[in-house]
Amino acid sequence: MPFAFPYDNAKCRFTQPSSSGAGAALARKTGATMGGIVGGIERVAGIMSDIVASSREQSGSIAQVGQSVTQMDQATQQNATLVKEAAANRQGPAGTGGPARRLRQRLLRTVI
Repeated sequence: MPFAFPYDNAKCRFTQPSSSGAGAALARKTGATMGGIVGGIERVAGIMSDIVASSREQSGSIAQVGQSVTQMDQATQQNATLVKEAAANRQGPAGTGGPARRLRQRLLRTVI
């Protein structure tokens, strides 16, 4: 049943509802409920803002990890190449310490 304000045809104006106290109480309760809803929305917005900031930070960290893995891969490949060269120099004729010495010095420069 829809709510309608009482209308006095003889005076051509609206009359005050007899339950104005109940209406005011209902309005206060509705205002308090809306205040609670707004507070909840503000908390959710704050949480979402924190999630966005964390996601950005995590994305930057992931990029740094990717760069580190790439650098480690390059170092591993260089080391593998040096090990192969060292093995090839060891198998060379006896008394040819020149290439092995150069390789050793190159390894020391790479490590240090």
